[in-house]
Amino acid sequence: MEPSQEDGFIFFLIYQFSMYLYLPAFRQAHESVRYERKRQFSINPKNYFMEPCLHPDMACCPLGMMPMFLMPLLIIALHVCMITYVALWFVFQKAGEPGWKAIIPVYNILIVIKIAGKPWWYILLLLLPVVNIIIGILILHGLSKSFGKGGWYTVGLIFLRVVFLAILGFGPAQYIGDKTRFNT
Repeated sequence: MEPSQEDGFIFFLIYQFSMYLYLPAFRQAHESVRYERKRQFSINPKNYFMEPCLHPDMACCPLGMMPMFLMPLLIIALHVCMITYVALWFVFQKAGEPGWKAIIPVYNILIVIKIAGKPWWYILLLLLPVVNIIIGILILHGLSKSFGKGGWYTVGLIFLRVVFLAILGFGPAQYIGDKTRFNT
């Protein structure tokens, strides 16, 4: 399908908008790129798509539009992190721990190990490659058993952690675990 003149103009405007909105630090470096694109577009809009970028600065052209495509992913990732932290906050409260401990990055893992009924030195095993995968699964299994759930719930925690943490935090599950092994 051959790009139309309107498509070329739209992509040209998107490129210009992304350069001025998202990458103001690169304005001066891309002056030659913008001039070259404007010159090519004013001559023939099809050149914008069909002609290879021969100018050395043109290799950076797609970087101008990259933040525009990554911004929705960043917004989704931030929402997933917020839901995870809120769910973890409620899981901590159900287990009798203060909820604010859920938002401290490394300390929250230590408290999850405590809630799961595992010894504190499991956090050291999480630093070892390959071993950390096995220990992480054991911690998640201990967490699910501490709330009266089974092995399939552990599988859910492994693959859809946000959803299953939210079910633990907001659902009717009660903490029935034992934190005494944490100090050993």
